[in-house]
Amino acid sequence: TKSGCYFGKNCILATGGYAAKKTGSDGSGFIYAKKFGHHLSEPVPALVQLVAKSPFEKEMAGVRTAANVKVFADGVLLHQDTGEVQLTDYGISGIPVFQVSRFAVRAMEEGQRVEALVDVAADIKEDDLLSMLKCAVNTRKHQSVSESLSGLFNKKLVMMICKDIGIEGNSSASDIDDDICQKLVRHMKSLRYHITGYKGNDYAQVCQGGVDVSELNYNLESVDNHGIFFAGELVDIDGRCGGYNLQWAWSSGAVAAKSAFDYCNRQE
Repeated sequence: TKSGCYFGKNCILATGGYAAKKTGSDGSGFIYAKKFGHHLSEPVPALVQLVAKSPFEKEMAGVRTAANVKVFADGVLLHQDTGEVQLTDYGISGIPVFQVSRFAVRAMEEGQRVEALVDVAADIKEDDLLSMLKCAVNTRKHQSVSESLSGLFNKKLVMMICKDIGIEGNSSASDIDDDICQKLVRHMKSLRYHITGYKGNDYAQVCQGGVDVSELNYNLESVDNHGIFFAGELVDIDGRCGGYNLQWAWSSGAVAAKSAFDYCNRQE
């Protein structure tokens, strides 16, 4: 190490990956793993915010809405999730975005074109949504479009969608015909974001990639380097939001510790 050499009968590598560097996860464990001859799947962020190209980022900053997020790579659906999405000045965030981000990040690393479709009315069928919009604008003709839809959708969101289809959100609801209502529905069900990048490891909740699991036995011991054990984020295992990554850290730590203890006893 930087401070000297240490000797022992065995060793547990549990240094973390790259995520949340302020906690000490500087990726040094990957260097040690490589020196022992292990192969790594390239460590990159997972459970992270996505950077998107959109003309409305600044206008939408801070808007939160229940939505479904689908992520595509070269036109192929990779993953989807539903929950509260946050629209930001750089792209999209929130738990559903985190859930799909690992797939988006890996696809971008492989040079694929990544897009996200955000459905801000995921719990409403398209026909039902059309009926709701028609009812809202027809019963509130004296109000603006954005005012007539208040209570159904965030005002900033309505203003953005209206602008996207070529009308003013402050225009009179009496000017909204069936064709415009259908356009509003289509956009609400499929806001398209061209994903251009992702936030770095300082923002990621966890890192994907790491030591190939095929090079470890069921005790999390190196197959080729007996007495070397791995735990946590160093191993190429990552999970969804919801405590799964914490559980993997605790469970793998317990297995590695018991296995190292048993190994040490066998050597005596």
